[in-house]
Amino acid sequence: MNRLLVLGTLVAAGLLCSCSESEMTGGDASTDGGRRDGAIDMGRRDMGSGCLTGEHLCESGCVVDHSNEPSIGCALGCGGPCPAAPANATASCGDDGRCDFRCDAPYIREFDHCTCTPMSCSDLHATCGAPDNGCGTPLSCGTCGTNSTCLEGACSCTPDANEPNDTASTPHSLGTYNDADDDEMSFTDSSVHSMADGDWFSFNVVDGLDGGDPRITVTLDSIPTGSNYDMELFFACGPGGDSSTVDDCTAYTDGAGHNGCASRNSGVTREIATIIAHCSSTDEDGVALVHVIPAAWVNTCNNYSLNVYVH
Repeated sequence: MNRLLVLGTLVAAGLLCSCSESEMTGGDASTDGGRRDGAIDMGRRDMGSGCLTGEHLCESGCVVDHSNEPSIGCALGCGGPCPAAPANATASCGDDGRCDFRCDAPYIREFDHCTCTPMSCSDLHATCGAPDNGCGTPLSCGTCGTNSTCLEGACSCTPDANEPNDTASTPHSLGTYNDADDDEMSFTDSSVHSMADGDWFSFNVVDGLDGGDPRITVTLDSIPTGSNYDMELFFACGPGGDSSTVDDCTAYTDGAGHNGCASRNSGVTREIATIIAHCSSTDEDGVALVHVIPAAWVNTCNNYSLNVYVH
């Protein structure tokens, strides 16, 4: 049979068409190509499941896609909730409409489970307290000493009861001393609570009838280990005409009108300062000022001892 005869036979049988694409598909090119056998076109089939677009296949047959909620098995679920999430995770729905899970912070996903790397006190820069290790377990990073409170993982000194006494104009009063009585007194209720904390004290000096000028001595003891505190002692005559002399210390003027001496020993070595009062009259009454200064401070909040002697 020649070629022209074959082509003619195919055309006559309706098996070969020279029509357009829309004519071949019955105007249904946007679905599955339509049908040519007179049956009803059911639209595009979904992902080879045999279900229509917007449906998915379950054991009972094709069902309409759900909303993407884990409680109903997500968009492609079949009526039941998503499986329980692994430890430290929460059930969720993926972008593909299927059940998934997400790890609760600070846990991270590793394949089918969630893991967390715990941190240490050192990692958290904590020196006290019980901060979380980042995985829900409290740590034990130590406690704070006397006069100290743990704040955000660091020991913070509690200001002593004599605060505020950080300036020469707001000193804490230590009372009045008469040289005729050879008064002596020790004070152990003060501490340095930060490197910026400097404590000021004042006391009155009375020149009693003992035949001599008041000799004023102040010592600083019980300096906390690791710290280094210095001390300054000043005296101002009440009658004026101050010509006092110093002993056990270095003569010093602080530039704010206070004259006296300073003791600047290293470490925890006792600081000592003495002033022999000399005024313009036979009355050597006056006011003494003491300044305790941290030259070095290592977050030690223990009290120091201040001792006053007026002879």
